Amino acid sequence: MEDKLYRDCLYHSNRYNGVDSFWDRIAEENGYENAERLRSSFRRERARRQEFSPQKAVNLDSHDVVIFDIETLPIRAYAWKTWKEDISPSQLIDDWCMVSWSSKDFMREEVRSEVLTPKEAKNRDDKRITESLWQEFNNASILIGHNIVDFDIPKSNTRFLFHGLKPPAPYRTVDTLRILRYNFRFTFNKLDFINSVLGLTPKMDNEGFPLWARCSEGDQEALDNMEMYNRQDVLSQEELYCAVRGWDNRHPNIGLFFDDCEEHCKNCGSEELELLDKPYRTALGEYQSKRCRECGAINRCAKSLTSKQKREKLLR
Repeated sequence: MEDKLYRDCLYHSNRYNGVDSFWDRIAEENGYENAERLRSSFRRERARRQEFSPQKAVNLDSHDVVIFDIETLPIRAYAWKTWKEDISPSQLIDDWCMVSWSSKDFMREEVRSEVLTPKEAKNRDDKRITESLWQEFNNASILIGHNIVDFDIPKSNTRFLFHGLKPPAPYRTVDTLRILRYNFRFTFNKLDFINSVLGLTPKMDNEGFPLWARCSEGDQEALDNMEMYNRQDVLSQEELYCAVRGWDNRHPNIGLFFDDCEEHCKNCGSEELELLDKPYRTALGEYQSKRCRECGAINRCAKSLTSKQKREKLLR
């Protein structure tokens, strides 16, 4: 089965509501004799790839898990030299502002984005796109991205405050850069480098700083290219997130988003869990441990295997 067809089947099966079947349509479009042959082919391919069950992340209709990324215009200032120059407020010509943002709901196709108009770019007026980004923050339960904790979120909050917006509703964050730094030692932790090493979708090429300079001057073509570049970033970030989320032991508990009483992987929500022989040990007890067959995350069961009497005798 070709990768594109496999991903199409995976995408629709993840969102199947039990009523509106899609198998017949895809089978006809791709030359399969009937829907059952397509389903059989898909099941074999999924087993070969060791993707044991459809992606069962959060209820996407009720809780937004959002991958996002922003781009900013550079500061313009007077300077006396080009190396190790301290810029004082009196040397500032134009402060930075947001030029574009892009976001998408996890495992959905639609990418949302906003970019400055030429007039807004010349005036460094990002009020319109800042307000729409605030709505993304306010609606999200989890925000995901690369270096969002140290860059995208503080930068966004700065523009929210500047334009008189209140703090958005509570959300949790997953920063793939922090996952990489905590668990691995790649030569570079840049998104494009990591995705290239892992065989994932790379960032879109651009002309470098001249693109940002042209955007600052209100060049419509440059602004359009910036928006496309920004939109591609969130697609690359989503792929990296899927590749590394099983390693994140600080991940928000996805199981909280399900209304049932079944066991769900804390990192991805899958019910495909296998019991491990090795227990999960903390300072005060032992717990059963389970590995998720989808993302690989190690989960700890809630009930302790250590008796109350033993816990009372454990030294602190």
